[in-house]
Amino acid sequence: MPTDNRISTLPEINALYSDIDLTALTPTADPNADSEVLFLITKSGFKNEKITFKNLKSSLLGNSVSLSGDQTISGQKTFTDICTFEDTVFINEIVDTTYSGDISGHNFIGSTGYFKKLGIGSGFASRARQPEYDLHVEGDVFIDGDLNALGSISFDGGFGINDINASGDLLVHGDAHISGNIYASSDLNISGNIESDGSGFFDGDLYTSGDLHIGNKIIHADNEETYLEFGIDSISMRAGDGLQINVDQNKLSTEIQGQTKFLIDQDGKIAINSNSTQGELLVSGDAYIEKLYVTGEKGEFQQVHIRGYDESVNFSTNLISGRKTYEIDFPKTFGSAPVVYTTLRNDQGGEVLFFNISEITTSSFLVSFNDIIPDNNYSLETKAHTQEEFSVHQTTSQSFRHQIIEGSTEYLINFPSSFAKPPVVSVTLESKVSFSPTDSGTKGDSFIDGWEYYLATNNNTWRRATMAEVIRPAGNSGDTDFDINFYYICIDSTVWGKLPLVASSKSDAASLGDVSYDNSYIYVFTSEGWKETPVATWPSEIASQIIPHMISNITESSFQINFGSQLTSQYFVHILASR
Repeated sequence: MPTDNRISTLPEINALYSDIDLTALTPTADPNADSEVLFLITKSGFKNEKITFKNLKSSLLGNSVSLSGDQTISGQKTFTDICTFEDTVFINEIVDTTYSGDISGHNFIGSTGYFKKLGIGSGFASRARQPEYDLHVEGDVFIDGDLNALGSISFDGGFGINDINASGDLLVHGDAHISGNIYASSDLNISGNIESDGSGFFDGDLYTSGDLHIGNKIIHADNEETYLEFGIDSISMRAGDGLQINVDQNKLSTEIQGQTKFLIDQDGKIAINSNSTQGELLVSGDAYIEKLYVTGEKGEFQQVHIRGYDESVNFSTNLISGRKTYEIDFPKTFGSAPVVYTTLRNDQGGEVLFFNISEITTSSFLVSFNDIIPDNNYSLETKAHTQEEFSVHQTTSQSFRHQIIEGSTEYLINFPSSFAKPPVVSVTLESKVSFSPTDSGTKGDSFIDGWEYYLATNNNTWRRATMAEVIRPAGNSGDTDFDINFYYICIDSTVWGKLPLVASSKSDAASLGDVSYDNSYIYVFTSEGWKETPVATWPSEIASQIIPHMISNITESSFQINFGSQLTSQYFVHILASR
């Protein structure tokens, strides 16, 4: 060690090392050297002091951070000014206790960072909650640049951004304000409003509980010719270059390749294959209609029957003398048995003969006279008409068939529809298979013929009752039912006949629904006790008869047919009525 004690003559060094060897280039590693070395502090002419090198380093470096080299920093550190890191910073947790500034305030700036879970908001700073996502933000988030997320993003507040590129789910519980484009390959769920100035591309589903405001179009991702386009007071839907549906304030129209195929205007008028309406319905081109109804003379709807293959025929047949029965062939074969009306003609003024027709088929019918045709001057004038409610191309003619039964000399027949004025009526009788009260049968047998219900009240003893029509739930033909007012018999499906029930003097013990009968009544035990409806016998002929007849009392809705004696057999009356 030098013996010169003057400070000015001491050796000068460039670095502080307690164990420095002035003759060596590197220090030793003695750990106790810092306590043995003294550091001289002097002020010329004032004072001289000493301090150990250990305490000197503690006072200089205890509150300092090295600007280079590796260093371990312990204890709490407070930065009162801006701190800039130009390289990677590994941080376990950041908490801003001021609730203001760049981190917890409005601007969080950084190009990259490695955080396991980052929570931004006062709840995380106060440790009231823990982040549940990689980035968990309390409150609103506004991103001025692009946001690219491979996983799920959830926002409890509002959401504002330029562009969205999301391959995972995007959940926003507030409003979303997007000034750029939206690209979503997964689900996009927003409970508030979505506002976007750019385009939206969604590979997944889009769910919104509020309104969806569209400035122009919703376009199919794979075909730009398929879209939903919104205009001012209009909307158009297009599928490729084919079908397009347009709706505006004045009309709704459907176009195919630019041509209007269907149109409804603001008055509810409809046009097909036309750009304009005329009347309530305008059809340009062919129309195929299964049934067409038009308004009749009294305002009711009536079906129009178009002329087909079964058109009516008129013809005359010369009758060869010496016979009472003739088979008359139609000039054509009908699709179904027609309505036939005939007139006997004799230009020589011969004897007046009476006749009936029977056995009408699609190709012929029989005519039977009350006496043998005496000469060859007789002919039969015939018109055969299809069984339609209205004749061809007419709404003022009606042709139909009506069944009459035994037991009376006068029968009232109603037209299917009323005429505006009394029509001209032509009638012809067709013999019908008739039944006798003594026909063979077993007690309890029953059957339906037209509106007549036949019941065998004993073996080989029959009675009948005439039913009225009623529509009821569907059943099978012959099914029966009852209530306190009527006894019902099913004719076909929902068409039933009903017989009126009145209180009965019958007092036998019975259960609800029990039915019995005698030669005068059918009895039904109802919830109000026994009730009854009458049945009766009827006159029947022993041999076939031809009875003279004529019509009378023709009105707009009906006419009457009168016979020379009581009918003992049933007939079909073929009627042609024209105004």
